[in-house]
Amino acid sequence: MRKCVDDGIGNRTRFQMEYRIVAKDGSIRWVWEQGNAIYSSDNQVMFLDGYIAEITHRKRIEEDIKQAARSMVELNATKDKFFSLIAHDLQNPVYAILSLSEFLSSNLNQLAEHEVTSFVNLIQSSAKGIYSLLENLLDWTKLQTGKMKVQKEYLSITKVTAYVVNQFVFPAQEKGISIDLISPEDVLVESDSHLITTIVRNLISNAVKYSHSGARVQVTISQTDNMACVEVLDNGIGISRRNLAKIFCLDNDNRHPGTKDEPGSGLGLILSQGIADLICAKLSAESKLNKGSKFKLCVPIKYAG
Repeated sequence: MRKCVDDGIGNRTRFQMEYRIVAKDGSIRWVWEQGNAIYSSDNQVMFLDGYIAEITHRKRIEEDIKQAARSMVELNATKDKFFSLIAHDLQNPVYAILSLSEFLSSNLNQLAEHEVTSFVNLIQSSAKGIYSLLENLLDWTKLQTGKMKVQKEYLSITKVTAYVVNQFVFPAQEKGISIDLISPEDVLVESDSHLITTIVRNLISNAVKYSHSGARVQVTISQTDNMACVEVLDNGIGISRRNLAKIFCLDNDNRHPGTKDEPGSGLGLILSQGIADLICAKLSAESKLNKGSKFKLCVPIKYAG
């Protein structure tokens, strides 16, 4: 600041500068100062003439614009990454359905009944994968556009979780995995059953996907004074410490197929984190590579949104 004034004096030009000051109330204010030196007949500086104006409001607007620009850059990068994930995750199951159905159609008369059943099951499995991905895609789009609303109701988080667990009993059995639900009592919360179902479904889906044959997935429901928690514990492939910090970010590189080569984009966890924020819940994760993972969703007993 002093250099700006000295340069103006030395060059006989007007000086302009912006700087922060601390007001009497301790707040930070921005000011804009403009001035020039007044010289005597022998070219000596007699005094400085000018004025100072407060520009705190303008600086705040400028910072908001800069933040909006940064957000737009991040949003575009997120969009590009998102489309890349979707294209990748849709490609394999779509190709599987096309190739299997084409083979089945061309060779139906030559195949035994058990072979036909096997092909149909594979096609169904691929279709379910696409449906699950599209469900997440639709919910994620609603979340990003602000169209996802919380439909508040009193519900049993125990029954919601049991419903989701039942959906995964057969897929888990196909991999030789057992799912145990531990709930000492019926736990009621005021929240959105569809949104909680989406989160729990993604957590259990990942636990089954990344567990090895013969493993056990444990789903535990607990309650404190103001929170109801669903904990999903597995002893699967786990997540490295470096990747654990990024699992809820769309720009993460933590893309790993399941133990049976099931596709995995991480979109389910990203969506789950966004929904958890929307319903004022907390989603946390603990994991060690090759030691398994523990995800915990804690929902307020009373919705505070």
